[in-house]
Amino acid sequence: MSDDDKNQNLELCLSLSYDDLRDDLQRRFRLTGVFALDGTFDRAAAMAVWGDEDEDDADDALNDLVRAGLLRVELGRYDRHGLLYAYARALLRREGKLDDAQRRHFEHYVEEYGSREALELFDMRERVKQDSANMLAAINAGLAVDDWVERTISLLVSLDGGYMQFEDSLQTRRDLLLSALIAAERSASIAGQASTLRALGNVAQMENEYGAARATYDRALPLYEQIGSRLGQANTLKALGDVALQENEYGAARGFYDRALPLYEQVGARLGQANTLRALGDVARMENEHGAARGCYDRA
Repeated sequence: MSDDDKNQNLELCLSLSYDDLRDDLQRRFRLTGVFALDGTFDRAAAMAVWGDEDEDDADDALNDLVRAGLLRVELGRYDRHGLLYAYARALLRREGKLDDAQRRHFEHYVEEYGSREALELFDMRERVKQDSANMLAAINAGLAVDDWVERTISLLVSLDGGYMQFEDSLQTRRDLLLSALIAAERSASIAGQASTLRALGNVAQMENEYGAARATYDRALPLYEQIGSRLGQANTLKALGDVALQENEYGAARGFYDRALPLYEQVGARLGQANTLRALGDVARMENEHGAARGCYDRA
């Protein structure tokens, strides 16, 4: 039997299994077509996409779909065979509900991860890794819709600052951030442009491309000033100081750190204050100003 014949037989079996379901289970199965082909999802994600509020009802539906052979389950995570994904997505598109399902999918992953700090996402990296395919799908969908762009970039920048540093190549990160920058420019999101430029500067700095990093930070800084984000200004000034320090430009580094420190103090960002004081201590130490260095380290 050829592969085409096997696929036709499998599609026929899928169709028969689907037709045997109750209407509410058919609806839920169709909506699984919004989840990423190569990703798994949990009950909370299914409930968000289905619009369910009762966990017991959701569990019953998931178990019924598993028994029907339309979902697979392992350790509380669900997925489908590739043909099942295509079948569910085709049914969902034919019904005209793909866009609405995509919105609920996007909302779930942005609400779940978009407000978390980068370090928190790093600490959650096993859970984030399980959801990474669906988060990437949500990011790509969000970048295509102007009203979703700023929230999408917040999620992407948080991931880039934590989890993605250890799981994805610098080129992958750069490509995603460049797509985000294009979306931010298209949607006229100043905050999105500033955040994406600073993240691109971080990637360039990690690649030891200090000139490119400085140029990108220089583009981000006036945008943060334009929207009045003192924390954004402080983080960018601190990054510019770090680039100057890596290039042994101690006077320039001190100037950037001196501008960043009061901004961190104004917004109560104690970690930013501590890191900047430590960096000022490093500058003083490298210039053999040991008393000044000790004073900065003591404050940090």
